[in-house]
Amino acid sequence: MTNLFDYIVWRGDLSFKHARLNKIDCLLFSQMVMLDFDKIVPKFNDDGFITIEEARDLYNEIHGKDKKLGLIIPLTIVEAFYEMSNHNRYKHLKISDYINDVDDETHTQFCGLTVEVNENMHVIVLSGTDDTLAGWRENLSLIYKDYVQAHLKAVNYVENIISKYNGKFIVCGHSKGGHLSLYSALKIGDEAFSKIVKVFNFDGQGIDETKEIYDKERLKKITAYLPGGSLIGRLFDHPEKQKILHSECVSVYQHDAFSWEIVGKDFVYEKHFLKDCEEINKQIKTVLSEMDYDMRVKFVTTVNQILDSTNAITLSDLSNRKMSFLSSYFKIDKRTRKYVSDPIKKLFKNKAVQNYFLKAIKESKKYKM
Repeated sequence: MTNLFDYIVWRGDLSFKHARLNKIDCLLFSQMVMLDFDKIVPKFNDDGFITIEEARDLYNEIHGKDKKLGLIIPLTIVEAFYEMSNHNRYKHLKISDYINDVDDETHTQFCGLTVEVNENMHVIVLSGTDDTLAGWRENLSLIYKDYVQAHLKAVNYVENIISKYNGKFIVCGHSKGGHLSLYSALKIGDEAFSKIVKVFNFDGQGIDETKEIYDKERLKKITAYLPGGSLIGRLFDHPEKQKILHSECVSVYQHDAFSWEIVGKDFVYEKHFLKDCEEINKQIKTVLSEMDYDMRVKFVTTVNQILDSTNAITLSDLSNRKMSFLSSYFKIDKRTRKYVSDPIKKLFKNKAVQNYFLKAIKESKKYKM
């Protein structure tokens, strides 16, 4: 099966003058932004830039090629970045305006950078959730919040980048980054949006379409690309166009963009989402619909209380403190504990959910994180 690595090699000797920017290139940028570019890429609102090739050299000096990105973030992202830096198509591209704003106290995580393809085309790339628990807590709070700090920061970042540079823009991201791309495209001002040509949401969450009616003209520029077995990307609703991708993986690992099959400069598509995926999506909506606002708040508050007791800062920390997590859970009084246990029990009563996660456990042995 051909994937992102094959695309880099196939397209690598062609500049963007000879082969136009496309969604596969943007997907690669959406993976690259997951790397730690602090002290490497010029900061948001600073002047200056660094090429991908130069960034690779600094990254290698500071972190090295083998530095893990976290508990569930594949090292293939690092490998792809190094491969891109060896090819003429990418090595001279300018990257700038890096922002990596993580706040453990407010449970905020927002990260992004900008890629200059040429003077008249910039790609605004928003990052998915990293290894920090701040980002995962922020995501969890969307169960009851209309918006979080990352939403506001994404809107601000996109508007500022569009005002800073000339020409046209693409906004893209994978996972949470795709969700923020969708959100910011719907929320920025009209003048800024008029300069956007496309928005790519790569297996990012949707939004709660019951909250408001969205501008149909804006939605025409936005596309969600979701694997057939998508779980993360099926959370909430997608008012934008959706395209279903073929993945070589099963279960939750279909979220890995390197598992998506690519032929030429396009994805391989499926006609329908997998049956289990549809069933799980319905089950999640059912469980959430049975939780009123207060129950959702108590669910999130209880989870955060347990996490606080572990003193973990990252998912990797939490993985090493499993017993502390379990101990904290059982120390909570039974009534409070039910705010967490009842929704989870309802979710896992569904056979499709059970099968999905059993497949995920088996598949996990294949992955190097």
